Amino acid sequence: MTGPAADVVRVRRGAAAGRLVHRVRIPGRFPPRDARAVVSVGGRAIGVGVETPEGDALVAATFDASALVAGAPVTIRWGDAPAVDAGALEVLR
Repeated sequence: MTGPAADVVRVRRGAAAGRLVHRVRIPGRFPPRDARAVVSVGGRAIGVGVETPEGDALVAATFDASALVAGAPVTIRWGDAPAVDAGALEVLR
């Protein structure tokens, strides 16, 4: 995987335990910033990107898969800064 990809996992703990959640993973290194990284797919914000513990990607999660269409453009926006293109979405099965 070289670009953004979406997959589905089951939540294991907490109030949402047992529900399916859709993850969008954007590979890369993302330096610390003073604003949240809002991840959008196809022009629709799906969630806040959180850096992985390994520091090799941002991951955003959503319960709504309607925007997760293969080939849809993925962007990241920090605060009021312009959105940055992250590539076309690959949907993993």
